[in-house]
Amino acid sequence: MTSESVHATKRPELGPLVPEIIALLGGIISAIIVILPVNTFIGLFAGSLTPLVAPFVEEPLKVIGVAYLAAWYPSTITSKTRGFLLGGLAGLGFAFTENIVYLMQGIGPETVIARALLPVPMHIGASSLVGAGLVFLGLTASRGKIQNLSDVFQRIQTYDILYFLGLAVIFHFVYNLMASLNLLLAILALAGGLYAVYRLYQFVPEDFGNLVIDSTTNNDLLQKALSSEPAGYQVRASGSFCPHCGAKVGDGDTFCTQCGERIR
Repeated sequence: MTSESVHATKRPELGPLVPEIIALLGGIISAIIVILPVNTFIGLFAGSLTPLVAPFVEEPLKVIGVAYLAAWYPSTITSKTRGFLLGGLAGLGFAFTENIVYLMQGIGPETVIARALLPVPMHIGASSLVGAGLVFLGLTASRGKIQNLSDVFQRIQTYDILYFLGLAVIFHFVYNLMASLNLLLAILALAGGLYAVYRLYQFVPEDFGNLVIDSTTNNDLLQKALSSEPAGYQVRASGSFCPHCGAKVGDGDTFCTQCGERIR
């Protein structure tokens, strides 16, 4: 029996909505872990700068449930849509619990409402990016190349996953920085960040199997995400790819030769 078949048969398939519940619970659990001990500890040293340090701690931890699914139940996160969805649910669970904790600590209900209107969608958007990066971990696990935690950590440290994590940290950091200045800047940072997340979602293919993320393609993707250019085929270092199935296409092709969908 090959290592791939061993990995594929070691655990049964999860039932409907179970992956979504795991992703949501992962966000809730990480909120308790992050808010109570970690952020409090950081606050002892960073003081008023704690909100600027928080993104570097929270973004990797919010998606512990999604990372678990990607490593051990990779069939639950095999596409762009699944990555963004599960990551967003993790962010929702985290933000909901964070607000509950703050409410219990004595902040006013009006502050909780304000936090629901701004930080909650910010956490959802940022975590959806991390979830997209974890699709790469799921694809590696589906090939039987994830057998233990050491394999998981080694895969997470690769450029493609860190790329999406880095974008999430930047989004979160810029929002927190603007929010520390005034409400209008926070709203603008949130709107701009969510727009960039949406555009990035449009420009990456559904199938990450042929998606190449490296230093050469970094600027290209970001420029497309921040531009008003209509979503279409993706140009990367290794060529052009269909946004629907991820197959490689010629620079002059109008339709994908594999799935038949229009690419321009």
